[in-house]
Amino acid sequence: MKLPRRISEVIKRKDAWITSREAKLQTTVTQMQEQLLSRMLADILPLLEVSGGKIRNTLKNYQLLASLDKMYKDFGSVQKLAFVTEIGDTSKGIARLNKNFFSVSMGSALPDLFTDILTKTSELLDLRVGLKGGKIVAGSFLEDLIENKPLLMDLKQYMGRAVAAQIPTKTFIKGVNDMIVGAGDKAGGIEKHINRYAHDLYMQYDRSYAAQVAEKADMKYFIYLGGKVKDSRDFCVAHDAKVWTTQEAKSWAKWTPAMGDYPAGYEIKQKNVNAVPSYLGYDGYSPLIDCGGYNCRHHIGYIMKELAFEMRPDLTE
Repeated sequence: MKLPRRISEVIKRKDAWITSREAKLQTTVTQMQEQLLSRMLADILPLLEVSGGKIRNTLKNYQLLASLDKMYKDFGSVQKLAFVTEIGDTSKGIARLNKNFFSVSMGSALPDLFTDILTKTSELLDLRVGLKGGKIVAGSFLEDLIENKPLLMDLKQYMGRAVAAQIPTKTFIKGVNDMIVGAGDKAGGIEKHINRYAHDLYMQYDRSYAAQVAEKADMKYFIYLGGKVKDSRDFCVAHDAKVWTTQEAKSWAKWTPAMGDYPAGYEIKQKNVNAVPSYLGYDGYSPLIDCGGYNCRHHIGYIMKELAFEMRPDLTE
């Protein structure tokens, strides 16, 4: 049976919206990198002891590493405000879009307590990523993400080497620029760090939200939604647009390409079809949250038993 249009459309809207939020986050990150570069050049560069256009190997210049720590910490406070707004707005949007999806998939079966379920799920998922009452929770994943300590360490190491080697200030400025803003195809220091997690953060929030609501509403059937592109993984191609049960999903961590049912003419990408793909078999893999692994763009669309049985007649329970 063909995927119901009403479900297809609400998933397309959700996917388009999440993609737009990723693009907005990218814009925010680009602006932050420019701001960090400006702070670095305004707060640190003028204090460096220079001779003949080159940075001197002096005690004072090494002591400036402490000033770099303070500057970076102050900048982090500005970052937190921007990210709280950005990710907070995104989490609210994902909750709203999931409400729309469940309203469509459940229809008249929508439970009376559904609004309360949605509210409590939003609070739980916000806390999971590190948001509470519009603020970042100390020690949370989100705080670690925003602090981006790897970039600070890279900057400190580079500055220490620059002082020791007494490099020209022009070379130093270019090096700092490349590390923070990026150069050519190389991503900037904040962009590289955030992009590593941003997509999965949004998609896992979406899937976790849906899973929490489905569990409370006792929904055990779903459609694996997201479509196929040229580089779709074997797992996603084999599962796309099909009905599955939450019980079946428990075995995904041991799935191999040899088990898949593919469209006519499809060529399996993985060489060893009897091996569990690395994007599924890792420690901590959660089928309904991680789906096809890192950077997977698929959604779990929970549906009522009646539609599941109509779309997949072989189901017995």
